Amino acid sequence: MAYTYFTINEFGWIESYYDIGYKPYKIAEMLERSNQPIYNVVNFLKESGTVHDYFNQYKENKSKCGAKKKDFYKKLDAIHQKSSG
Repeated sequence: MAYTYFTINEFGWIESYYDIGYKPYKIAEMLERSNQPIYNVVNFLKESGTVHDYFNQYKENKSKCGAKKKDFYKKLDAIHQKSSG
C-alpha cells in the first residue's frame, strides 16, 4: 500500500479536533491515518507551533523523499563531446 501525504486540510482537521479535546489516537481513527503522524502534529502544536509552520516543514521534508533526479543528458553530452573532440 502506498503512503499518501497529508494535505493542509488534514492538518487543519487535526488542529480543530485537538482544540476540541479529542485524543490523538481518536483523531487518527477519524482521519483513517496512523497514530504516530498525528502525535507528531499534536506535539508540535503543544510546543506553540502552528499548523502552517508544520505544513511548511512537512513540504520541505517531503521534497527530499524519493529517488534523486537523474542527470542523464549532461552525462550524455559529456560522452558525446569526448568522442567528437
